[in-house]
Amino acid sequence: HLEDMVKEKVQEVSDSQLATINAMSKLAESRDDDTGQHIERTRTFCKLLAEKLRDNTRFNGSIDEIYVENIYHAAPLHDIGKVGISDNILLKPGKHTPEEFEIMKTHTLIGSNTLQTVQSKYPRNIFINMGIAIARSHHEMWDGTGYPDRMVGEDIPLSARIMAVADVYDALRSIR
Repeated sequence: HLEDMVKEKVQEVSDSQLATINAMSKLAESRDDDTGQHIERTRTFCKLLAEKLRDNTRFNGSIDEIYVENIYHAAPLHDIGKVGISDNILLKPGKHTPEEFEIMKTHTLIGSNTLQTVQSKYPRNIFINMGIAIARSHHEMWDGTGYPDRMVGEDIPLSARIMAVADVYDALRSIR
């Protein structure tokens, strides 16, 4: 009986943490009305992509049920750094100037640096580590032309590559 009570309490704490993280992601998203349900769609796309990749033998040992669950919950953190971008840039209609785009690109560092402060208290937390990788590297490109680190190919964390596909797919499907 005691074991069941402990499991229940651990699940309750875990659920409340995930709800808090989801609320923070929604807060970041709320500043940009054009994105609509972007967070919900991209997290679902990430989960579906990860599930499909899990069936590929190339990803044996990399993607399992826990990975799929973690990417589903970590994906909403990809743009959390946008809370640090000023409204006149974030909400600007039309194309950004080169200077504005450089500022906009810093959302990857703002988000990953913020999550790293949490990681310092929980360094082995797989979910937080994945959130950092996604927030920092979801705009990296296979050919090294992305940002912020100009990573190439498989040097880009798998979770960030999955997020990048989901993010671009959602942008192409959405009226913005």
